[in-house]
Amino acid sequence: MVFATSAAFLMASAPQGGVRADAWETFQSRCLDAFEAFSPAVLTDLNWIKYAQLPDMFSKDARAYGPTAEGDVVILDPAPLFDGDRLCSVSGDIVDRGEIAGWIAAQVRTERYEMARERTATVLSSLEWIEPRLRVTLVLEGVHAGTYSVLETYLES
Repeated sequence: MVFATSAAFLMASAPQGGVRADAWETFQSRCLDAFEAFSPAVLTDLNWIKYAQLPDMFSKDARAYGPTAEGDVVILDPAPLFDGDRLCSVSGDIVDRGEIAGWIAAQVRTERYEMARERTATVLSSLEWIEPRLRVTLVLEGVHAGTYSVLETYLES
């Protein structure tokens, strides 16, 4: 199961011009950190994008929010089509691939996540430190774009 949303799709909703922060930072602060803390995704300062046409990989209940100050769009799916309770995704620019690689290495080294590859995606599954388990999917789209998703799975230790 690869959670990939075209960065071009999400960035089409983003304001143009100015300096953009890394979508990885948006993903960490709005999706990943929240799910790891058993909290909802951070959407309080974002508007629901009412007429967003989301890719078929999302359920009919999924909603897009944003854009953030950096121009990113966050997608929250409370009834994902995959085995899990909720999914949060961000696509956009990659500023520092080394930061992402460092995060992956640290998660594997500290045994918080185990890593696998699925087609073009890097998939990290949380280990016994959290239940239900999380599944983080990273899809790099070329050199400067990527999609990041976190799924709260039905899996337990």
